[in-house]
Order: sequence, then structure tokens, then C-alpha cells
Amino acid sequence: MKKIRFKEIDHTADVGGVAYGESLEEMFVNDAYGMLHISYGNLSIDSDLSLKILVEEPDEHHLLVSWLTEINYLTLEHMSEIDNLPH
Repeated sequence: MKKIRFKEIDHTADVGGVAYGESLEEMFVNDAYGMLHISYGNLSIDSDLSLKILVEEPDEHHLLVSWLTEINYLTLEHMSEIDNLPH
């Protein structure tokens, strides 16, 4: 059985999601996956691009927001280097 990473949900503002994981790190990765899935559809990222992301915040909520903001920025910045993303 395939493990559920992310579930899209209705939200009054637009769209939302719930990420799942057995650790905070896994949930953050799945949140990023979900955000990219909502933005770009089904993803099959097969890229050699590897970037180190370092964000620091006082709590998990702000850390998640900064993490997703950085993922979004880097995705847009490196879009031409990532296969399967609409340009």
C-alpha cells in the first residue's frame, strides 16, 4: 500500500493541505511536496539539482512558513533546471 504523503483540502482562502510524516523532517518534506503538487500538478522530479536550505525560526510554525517560502523561491529561481515543471 502506498504511503500517503499529503492530502489536499478545501480552504476558504483558496486551497490547503495536510502533510503526514513520522518525524518533523518527513512532514516538512511532504509539506513541500504538497505545495509543489498544488502549484504544478503531478510531479516526477528527476533532477541532479541539489540545494542546501538553512532557515532558523523560534518555533515550528514559523520554521515551516520560512521553509516553504524558501522552497517556493528556489523552485522559481531554478525552474529551468528542474525537469517536468511548466516554464
